[in-house]
Amino acid sequence: MHAKNLLKGVNATMVLALVLFTAGVAGATTTVDPNGDLNGPRTIATVSITTVCTSGQSAALTVYIFQSVGRLINIGVGTVAAFTCSGDSDVSTVDVSAIPGLKFQPGPATLLVHTETDDGLGTITKSDSGAKVKLRP
Repeated sequence: MHAKNLLKGVNATMVLALVLFTAGVAGATTTVDPNGDLNGPRTIATVSITTVCTSGQSAALTVYIFQSVGRLINIGVGTVAAFTCSGDSDVSTVDVSAIPGLKFQPGPATLLVHTETDDGLGTITKSDSGAKVKLRP
């Protein structure tokens, strides 16, 4: 298979995976600041995420960043340990670490937030949302 056709197939697969992965049940609402900051070596992107969920629930976040750079896709992962929701806007600053050997580039990236909320009565709700972010040096 020609490399150009393979790359088109990979891009189409990534888009489909993101669409399927972001279709979830709403347990919490998340909003992503459209700007993220890179550390000096560009191995960590710091992003701000606002979570709104019912007071008394606990919530935990896993944040993924995907960034296409040439023929590579840079990927990063960060987490926010479980916290108790205030019922208002809870702001979390998340350090998303690039997979070892990869570096983020200044510019656009796709961010995916996986949220798990627990009502304290045994009901855990999972939801996913996506956003575009601009990574800044």
